[in-house]
Amino acid sequence: MVKKLLAAFIALAVVFSPVGGSLIHDGSNVASAKGYKSGKRSFDSGSNNQSSLFKNNNSNSVKQNNTSKNSSSKSTAAGSKRGGLMKGLLMGGIAGLLFGSLLSSLGPLGPILGFMVNMLVIVALILLVVKLFQSVRSNKRKNEEVKSWRQ
Repeated sequence: MVKKLLAAFIALAVVFSPVGGSLIHDGSNVASAKGYKSGKRSFDSGSNNQSSLFKNNNSNSVKQNNTSKNSSSKSTAAGSKRGGLMKGLLMGGIAGLLFGSLLSSLGPLGPILGFMVNMLVIVALILLVVKLFQSVRSNKRKNEEVKSWRQ
């Protein structure tokens, strides 16, 4: 009974593994839309030869101006992003190695203390970010109050 269950498990493992896909072929390697070709399209450089009842040229020019302003602000925001997930994981791993080597002489208590130190550092960073946002927000409110009384 155990041999039959083991054989069935191995058969399922082979079927669902990446190798199983190459062992069991259904023969359809050709895409159904392989012969489809779309029509040739060209870029219209702004000539308004086609007139439409729903087209308003003034609103289009305003929209184009707004999109050009928005695209320039988006490009600066994307360029200022530094760091990221991988950098954070790398720094966290290095910090873990340092704490592990510092506390390795304590035996089984070392990893526990290292975890506690890491958690304290994470909590301190979160508190620092929260305080920073609160101070920026309070400065904006104070400036708004001063401006409201001056008017």
